[in-house]
Order: sequence, then C-alpha cells, then structure tokens
Amino acid sequence: MDDKNIILSENKKKKFYIIKQIEIVDNNIKCCLKDIYESQIVKYKSIVYRGNNNFNQTKIRDEVNKSLGWHIFRLKNLYLEKETLENYLLRLEGKYWKRKFLKILSIFFIVFSFIIFICISILLAFIFLNLLPFIVIFLIFIFVITKLRFLT
Repeated sequence: MDDKNIILSENKKKKFYIIKQIEIVDNNIKCCLKDIYESQIVKYKSIVYRGNNNFNQTKIRDEVNKSLGWHIFRLKNLYLEKETLENYLLRLEGKYWKRKFLKILSIFFIVFSFIIFICISILLAFIFLNLLPFIVIFLIFIFVITKLRFLT
C-alpha cells in the first residue's frame, strides 16, 4: 500500500511541476506576443515616417524584420514546448489517447462533411442542368401569357 501512495504522490508532484512549467511557458508566450506587437508598431511607424535619411529607414526596417523573425521563431518554439508539456501532462493523467482519438475523429468528421457538401453541390448542379429545359419552357410560357394579356 505504501508503494501505491508513493507513486501517487510522485505523480502529483510531477503534475504540479508540469503545470507550473506550462504557466511559465504561457507567460513567455504573452511576453513574446507583446514584443511582436511592439515590433509591428515600430515597423509601421518606420513605414509611415517620411524622413530625409533613407539609409536609416532601411536599416531600421531590416533590424525590425530581424527582430520579428526572431520573435516569431521563439513563439513557434514556445508553442511546441507548451504542446509537449501538455501532452506529457495528459499522459500522466491518462487522457492522452482519448484526446488523440477525439482529434482524429473531429478531423475525419470535417473531411467527411466537406466531401458530403461537395457531392450535394455536384448533385444540385446536375439537377439544375436537367431541369434547365423545363425552366426555359416555363419562362417562355409566362412571357407569352404576359404578352397576350397586354395585347387584349
């Protein structure tokens, strides 16, 4: 019985540690998004600003683009790290395969719905093409009746 309690307490410690790591990564993601936003502001200000020195403007834009590229690369890595930590936490909780199955099932449902939508659209197009002669005859009939009413 002691071994089971020790394993449960170790799992709780691991979960707590992983949750703290996820919170740290979330804070880093927020900071990174803030930095990207500020870099975008500087980039747009440098585009709008019409100074006499084009060399400084191009240098500023190059540095801002480098900074944006670095922050975007860092943001991608942070999201990957967060996903890895969340997957590890789900494995500890025993929910990993359930979530994977639901994700695969949702993708399958979306693809299946899209295929059904395409098939129905094609069927409706063929129905419309088959009914086109009847629609034309009906429109000619209505046109003739309205002309006859005006003549009388």
